[in-house]
This record gives sequence, structure tokens and C-alpha cells, in this order.
Amino acid sequence: QVRSEARAAAAALLLTAPVLIPSEASLLETLPAAARDPRQTAAALPAKAPRLLCRTPRGSFTIALEADLAPRTCAAIVQLAREGFYADGVFHRVVPDFVIQGGDPGGTGWGGPGYTLRSEWSSRPFLRGTVGIAHSGKDTDGSQFFVCLSPQPHLDGRYTVFGRVVEGMEVAESVQPDDQFTLTIVE
Repeated sequence: QVRSEARAAAAALLLTAPVLIPSEASLLETLPAAARDPRQTAAALPAKAPRLLCRTPRGSFTIALEADLAPRTCAAIVQLAREGFYADGVFHRVVPDFVIQGGDPGGTGWGGPGYTLRSEWSSRPFLRGTVGIAHSGKDTDGSQFFVCLSPQPHLDGRYTVFGRVVEGMEVAESVQPDDQFTLTIVE
């Protein structure tokens, strides 16, 4: 995208001789190879997305995945849940009227699955019950997820929405810092 826009700008502004501006075809041929961690999932779920059940000491809540918005993220979360990655997790971040966040295997807020995912930002707003994926910059998404406890318009278009709480939102709202959880698949 950046290379294509630079090519168009150079051509439009006559910054260099036209013969020195690469063609669209040559830009595509010289794209760097995308390094992919072998632990990463397929690009999308093969069938209808399952739901996730988050069990906490305070009860359970159910997350409906939105694979149409974030197919790669949903596939990664499902794979991690199937592998038991979210067994005995901890909500390391709890901010009243903002979010609860978990999914770091170390419980510090700095860990992840050992690889990153490409961001899948959309125009879906972050409302109460929206589930998003945390990151430390574009295309650094991993395993940490958060549940919005109230509308958060400042997150819109800047974080990947991959689901929503469809049952038990009152449980999500009652979560306290360091509460343990287990995220499992409901087929």
C-alpha cells in the first residue's frame, strides 16, 4: 500500500523521470516475503465461529465471535483456547467503567502467544460488551483480549473488534484484578 501510494505521488508530482518510477507490476513482484510463525493459525475459521465461555470465580460469561469482522483474530483465539492457552488465565487489568483485560500467560500485561497478528480494524464501535484484542501498535495483536464495560469511542477504528458478550455481562462487570479465568470453546 505504501509503495503503491509513493509510486502514484512520484508520478503525479513529477519528482523523478517517468522511466525511474516502477510499474505496479514490478511493485507486486518485489514485495518482501511475509514471515509467518508456524504456530499461527489459518487465515480464517473453516466454518461458523463457535462461542467462547469465560469461567471466573464470580460466574461465567459467553462471547460470540464476529469472524466476519476479524477472521484471523477469531481463528487465533479459537486455536489458543483449544490448546488450553487460556486455562488458569488472570485478568491483570481491571479499570472500572472502562475494561477488563486478560490473556497474558504471565499475568503482567506484557506477554503473548509468541507471535503477533495483523490488526483487523473495522468501523464497529466499542460499546458495552464489545470484546477487542489488545496491542502495542498496529499489527502487534496477540492473545490479550479486553471486554468493554461501557462505550469507548476513543478505541473505535484503532483496535480489533472480534466479539461481544452475549450472556453474563453482569459477571464481566464484577471481575476484580487478578481474578482467574478459563476460556473454553462452546461448540
